[in-house]
Amino acid sequence: MRYNKVRFKINIQGAPVVNDMVVVKRSKDIVVIEGDMKSKWCVYIGYVSGNYGNHNPSILIDATNRSLHLHPNKTGVTEIELVDFAGWSIWCVNVSRYSICACLIKETNERK
Repeated sequence: MRYNKVRFKINIQGAPVVNDMVVVKRSKDIVVIEGDMKSKWCVYIGYVSGNYGNHNPSILIDATNRSLHLHPNKTGVTEIELVDFAGWSIWCVNVSRYSICACLIKETNERK
């Protein structure tokens, strides 16, 4: 199966390192994204919503004492900005050992 790559920008490079992100499933108003992590056993700590003023949503992840393969020179939080999803909101995020998965919803006038 072929997946479409997701363009992302690292606004803050902390300890966790992301390899790549792809769209797993997409409809008109919902998209599921999965990211392959170079770092293992990281944790989700928050997000920045994109639905206010058509900003891009961002996902914030951090390391714990059991995280592996972290950035050699950085510490703290990594912010992953999803540059192709201006105006979308992050509905949920899950971080597992090897990956990060996010479900985004497109904000419409009916939902605002």
